[in-house]
Amino acid sequence: MTITAYFTNSGVPVTGLFPSIVITLADTGATVITDVMIETGNGWYKYDYAETLNIGYNFVCNGGPSLTFFERIKTGSFFTPTDLLNETYEGTDTIESLFRFMRAFLVGIVTGAGTTVLTFKGADGVTNRIQMTVDGNGNRSLVLLNPN
Repeated sequence: MTITAYFTNSGVPVTGLFPSIVITLADTGATVITDVMIETGNGWYKYDYAETLNIGYNFVCNGGPSLTFFERIKTGSFFTPTDLLNETYEGTDTIESLFRFMRAFLVGIVTGAGTTVLTFKGADGVTNRIQMTVDGNGNRSLVLLNPN
């Protein structure tokens, strides 16, 4: 995760700073790291952080005393993308598995069309993501889902 901050003085980009960054855990407030950001040019500074998945973070960037208070402090938070993807819905299924099911059903390869067993393949074209037993009218009597 790359965290960026833009520092100005009276609206004019400021270079030559050594902004500090403090990253804390969102749930406990415990400090994870305190370090210095790297200047990338024209008032922009960055910090590359190798976050742990499934954890939320808050950060405070401080441009230093040469800036006014309102231009000195930049704050934010981030959560790793897998936070949302690993959330469960309807029991133990995850949002990630829901996307896999939707992709297979909407644009995946289908085998067994015109028979009583339909199989919808995963993105790899091999994994049986959804299998349905249907009658002559297309009514489903059994649905098997494979999230893996």
